[in-house]
Amino acid sequence: MDDASNFEVRIRKDPATGKWHCELCDAVDTLSKAKAARHFNAVHLRQRHFACEYCLAAFSTAGNLTQHVDALHKRKRPFSCKDCGKSFFANATLMTHHDAMHKRKRSNQCPHCTSAFSTKGNLKVHIETVHMQQKDFKCPTCKKTFGQNSNLTSHIRTVHMQQKDFKCPTCKKTFGRNSNLTTHIRTQHENNKKRKR
Repeated sequence: MDDASNFEVRIRKDPATGKWHCELCDAVDTLSKAKAARHFNAVHLRQRHFACEYCLAAFSTAGNLTQHVDALHKRKRPFSCKDCGKSFFANATLMTHHDAMHKRKRSNQCPHCTSAFSTKGNLKVHIETVHMQQKDFKCPTCKKTFGQNSNLTSHIRTVHMQQKDFKCPTCKKTFGRNSNLTTHIRTQHENNKKRKR
């Protein structure tokens, strides 16, 4: 069965509401067949026609590519948290951060363990990677597998391309991952300040 006929079988219009639904995941609830097609191609066929010129990431829409480049490579983050100063590319991400980190609002409970998440998407990723141990993303260089495409992209960027885009503002040491920079600042600089008091 080719992609076009596969699409027609998997995306159906509800005669009662006039909305399109994906029979594979129930994620689409739209009046636009084109939007349903983009969902099917991106999520189920994993079609990614828009490649990043800076790294190996690829996206299903030009808009998603632009967001990726602006947020990750150009570091455009105009939305800042009033509580901790952390900045974000999108206001929605800032609001999710604020609810999760400062209000400790994590209403999406994992049915398999005690973990809870601020978004349904994070819960879904947790279940797939931790409990189902899905690792669908394979490194073309070393064949290591990952549960999320973002982890694969980060692995390629930091291990194989040896990019270190995160610089410590205090000592100028560089890191491949923001989480490593955060740990460095907390253990090397914040702990040193506490010891000197």
